[in-house]
Amino acid sequence: MTNLSHTLDKYRIEFESRLQAEFDSWDHWPETLRKASAHSLFGGGKRVRPILAFLIAASRGASVDAVFPWALAVELIHTYSLIHDDLPAMDDDEMRRGRPTCHKVFGEANAILAGDALLTQAFLIVAGQVHESRTSQSLVKLLSESAGGAGMVGGQIYDMSGRLEDLDQIRSMQSLKTGALIRAAIEGTAILLDVDYEDQLVYRSLGDQIGSLFQITDDLLDLDEDGNDDGKNLINHLSIAEIERLRDQTAESARAKLERLSGQHDDLLAFIEFIRIRTI
Repeated sequence: MTNLSHTLDKYRIEFESRLQAEFDSWDHWPETLRKASAHSLFGGGKRVRPILAFLIAASRGASVDAVFPWALAVELIHTYSLIHDDLPAMDDDEMRRGRPTCHKVFGEANAILAGDALLTQAFLIVAGQVHESRTSQSLVKLLSESAGGAGMVGGQIYDMSGRLEDLDQIRSMQSLKTGALIRAAIEGTAILLDVDYEDQLVYRSLGDQIGSLFQITDDLLDLDEDGNDDGKNLINHLSIAEIERLRDQTAESARAKLERLSGQHDDLLAFIEFIRIRTI
C-alpha cells in the first residue's frame, strides 16, 4: 500500500490546490455564502470521487488537467449533499468530520443556500469548462441523473422514509444515495476521455461495484454507532460474516470489470483493496 499511499497523497494535494484556486475565483459571491461554502468544502473530506476520476484518467494515460472539471463538479455535488443531509429536517447532525456542521455555524438558511450554490456551480463548471459541446451535454445529463430524483436525492427520500423492511430496500437506497455519485465519477471520466461506448458501459458497472463496496465497508465501520436501531444498516439483515463475504465478492467483481478494460490498472486495483480493508 506504500505506493498507493503516495499516489493518493499526491492526488489529494493536487485536488486541494486546484479546488482552492477555483474557490478563489468565486470572489463575486457574498462573503457569508463564501464562508459557509468553504466550511464544508474544505472540511477534510476523503475526496474519494475526485481520486477515482484521477485514477481512471491515469490508467488510460490521461492527465489530471483532462478530467479536473468533472472531478470538481462531482465533489461539489457531494459536498452540497452533505450540507443538506446534516440539516435538522434531514439527519439533524451537529458534527461532521470532527467539526460543527454548516448549519450549526452559519444557521440553517445560510447552510441551505451554500448547498444550493455548490449544486448549481457544479453545472456551471461542466458547461463552462468542458468545451466539446456533445461531451458537455452528456456530462450534464449524467450529473442530473446521478444527483436527482432517480439518483442521490431519490436515495435520500428512501433514507428519510423510516425503517427499511428488507435487504433489497436497503441496498437500493444505498445504491442511490451513495453509489450514484461514485458511479458518476467513474462513468463521467470515461465519457470525458472519449472511451468507446462499450467500455463506457463497463466503467458504469465498475462504478456500481465500487460504490457498493464503499457502502458495505461503511456499514461495517458504522456497526458500533448504528447497531440495529435505524433499520438501514446491512447488519439488520445479514451477519457480520455475511457482510464481509458480500464485501469480498463485490471487490472481486470490481477487479473483474477492470480486467475487461485496456490500460494500466495497478493503482485502481490497489485502491479497490484499500476500500475493501479500510478502517476509516
